[in-house]
Amino acid sequence: MGDLVSVIIPCYNQGIYLYEALDSVYKQTYQHIEIIVVNDGSTDEKTLEILSSLSNESSIKILNIQKSNPSVARNFGISKCSGSFFLPLDADDRLHPSFIERTLEILKTSDTIAGVSSWAMQFGAKSGIKTLEGGGIENFIRYNNCTVTALLKKSIWEEIGGYDENMREGFEDWEFYINLTKRGYKIVIIPEPLFYYRIKTKSRNTVALVKRPEIYRYIINKHRDVFDQYYPQIIYELEQDLQKTVQAFMHSTNYRLGNFLLFLPRKILQWIKAFLP
Repeated sequence: MGDLVSVIIPCYNQGIYLYEALDSVYKQTYQHIEIIVVNDGSTDEKTLEILSSLSNESSIKILNIQKSNPSVARNFGISKCSGSFFLPLDADDRLHPSFIERTLEILKTSDTIAGVSSWAMQFGAKSGIKTLEGGGIENFIRYNNCTVTALLKKSIWEEIGGYDENMREGFEDWEFYINLTKRGYKIVIIPEPLFYYRIKTKSRNTVALVKRPEIYRYIINKHRDVFDQYYPQIIYELEQDLQKTVQAFMHSTNYRLGNFLLFLPRKILQWIKAFLP
């Protein structure tokens, strides 16, 4: 039958999307799966109706908690799961039918591989493929190089203490991967879009981006031992990004148009200066 994989789906007022997420789990080519939906204090009437109907299905376990945040909901669901491997899946996202089968095959090949995911196919308010690299700690210092939806080993989740429940405003998955990779573990990314990530005009992630500097400072302070070691790399990469931004601006239409419009006033100013005593 194979190893049991637990799919953990936190849900807060996302009932309108939940059937899509569940359907993508049902259609997995790997079938030894348990599904745990954590109702994170939903108040939406439609969501509560859907969760109530799902509670009658033997293939799904519904857990209810008071409104908290995704870290608490995920940790609670994982703590109650029976699988040696778990997969966090947000209620508004979906999986390719082969996601679990292909990630599990890789995950079992090495003790140093803590998680496996893939590129993300974005849909909704924005479309396109988001490429990611995974890797070790050096790949997670400045950016999150893996989506929250990765197949992970429960034993390593226990080792690092799970997701940080103090991170209520976002990027808790990024901090989780830093905590994981700084211990020598790796994240592997399949270079294909096997995960479908819904983009909305307003979401928890869009709010988190606004607060990224404060959240990043929290992560740095929590993992000061790592960031002290990687400051030279961080500064070098920041300089590279700045250089790319400056070069892109200097080759932009706006920059060339601005230079053209300022050409005559500059010439006039030069002529005036030439005649002044």
